[in-house]
Amino acid sequence: MVAAGLAIIYLFPRLTQAIPSSLVCIIVLSIISLTLHVDVRLVGDLGKVPTTLPSF
Repeated sequence: MVAAGLAIIYLFPRLTQAIPSSLVCIIVLSIISLTLHVDVRLVGDLGKVPTTLPSF
């Protein structure tokens, strides 16, 4: 996924400058990960996010 993302970001501007390559990268990789059910790590997988302010 990282290699494909970098390839899209750096090679897509050679085709056209009308659409930002980072936007194309997000859309294409999202579609690929959803359709192929790729196991990618999410923010929730990295740990528990606190819901309260820290105490002093």
